[in-house]
Amino acid sequence: MKFRFFHTNPRISRLLICVSAVLFLSTPRERSGQDGANSPRLSVVKITVLRRVYGPRLPYLIEPKLETIQGAGLVIRNKYIVTDGELTRDAANISISFAEEKKSWTARVAFQGFDSGLSLLRVNEESFYSLAKPLEEFQNELPRLGENLSILGFDRNGSLAHGNFSVSLIKRTYLHDSDADRRRLIFPQEGSRLPGYKFQGAPVLRGGKLVGVYRPAKTPYLVHVSALNHFLEDIKDNRYDGFPHPGFFYSPLIHPVHRRAAGLSEDDSNGVLIRRFSYFSPGWRILEPDDALLSLNGHVVNSRGNMNVDGRVMELSEYIASRGPEALSAEVRRSKNTVQLTLRPAPSSSYSWRRRRSNEKRPYFISAGIVFQELDYELFHDGGLNGDPLIRYRYLYYYEDRLNEQSDRDIILTSRLPDPANDAVRPFLNGVVEFINGRRVRNLRDFAKEWNSSQGRYIALQFMNRALPLLIPREKIKQTDKRIREKYDIRARSNVEQ
Repeated sequence: MKFRFFHTNPRISRLLICVSAVLFLSTPRERSGQDGANSPRLSVVKITVLRRVYGPRLPYLIEPKLETIQGAGLVIRNKYIVTDGELTRDAANISISFAEEKKSWTARVAFQGFDSGLSLLRVNEESFYSLAKPLEEFQNELPRLGENLSILGFDRNGSLAHGNFSVSLIKRTYLHDSDADRRRLIFPQEGSRLPGYKFQGAPVLRGGKLVGVYRPAKTPYLVHVSALNHFLEDIKDNRYDGFPHPGFFYSPLIHPVHRRAAGLSEDDSNGVLIRRFSYFSPGWRILEPDDALLSLNGHVVNSRGNMNVDGRVMELSEYIASRGPEALSAEVRRSKNTVQLTLRPAPSSSYSWRRRRSNEKRPYFISAGIVFQELDYELFHDGGLNGDPLIRYRYLYYYEDRLNEQSDRDIILTSRLPDPANDAVRPFLNGVVEFINGRRVRNLRDFAKEWNSSQGRYIALQFMNRALPLLIPREKIKQTDKRIREKYDIRARSNVEQ
């Protein structure tokens, strides 16, 4: 993406025109006239964040590292400032300022849109809002491919910088830092990285209206304003619940043999096969495996899981997410009979482990210098486990292949704190615990409870795809724990409730 920057610096203009002294001494609100009454420039703010940096391999550290990052945000309706959700993740302190203004205000995260890629900030001081000019007009229509859009951020000197780029792709795909949330994203031309410029969370505009929020990921993109619309609607009850999730998995019904087995005509091109569900999801106990879902709210679901809604092609899961909490009428083919059902979509917490955490301490359990954690997004991507074939399979196909029926969460032996008592642990590092003392592991809480209540001579751990078990002498654990605590300054063996 090629950017062209135009700096709006009133200190330069005062050298050229006689009225500049008035502009230079005026407040941001008074200077709005130079950009027109509807200019978004006074809505854009600079955001400086002091944030905590947690390491997935070191969950027992008492104090995480701190780093400072900067980006941009946009003042919108209801005194909110919208910005990139990653910018404010794990924030210890947030300050807000206008371009070229020395004064700053302390802000807080009012709502973290964990599945939208956005966050909403608030400033407690009214003096900030007396200067800011909210941008309340959103461009809800998707831009066209090749269309030019504008972006407002900040340069190295803290001056407002204005760039332009064209749209190369619009695609519904996963947000950065999530393997659970797919949203409609807008991708600029290649080469869109902005080294040295503070554009994270910057507003992207079309005709002076907000069209998206910029995320400078490995492949940069914009979160479309439709996600913000849902966000603002959701928090009207002063709580963010998230996008509704279908909670069921389906397969295309394209092959004639599959269509005949589902009781559908080979000549038609509608219907998908319901395979399985997440427990307590909207479809659980309403739909059944091998049902063929034919339509939702009168919109035909084709054999690939797409729907034509008012001239726009949408995926089945995208349509469900867009409807909010309203009930959906479903037409289903079941045992060669057509039945009418009602689905009530709702957000699901079952998939939270497949997105990056926000302001949460990682659950862990340490004993005998051995560290156990639950497999999640950070451990998989940041902890270097995505190259292990077994862990990769279990992470990516946990629901699709019904692995969740074996356990609530996979428990991984992630590391050891070197000590003579745990030398035998080395071959089992990054192993997936299957049994403890002959009992199947369901989650970290149950694992810790079984470990602490063991009465035998050994604690026996059996790992998936490992022939031999790991045997830990129980009588040495208490002495080893004391030595590990003193040597590595570990205050707590665990932070999970038992």
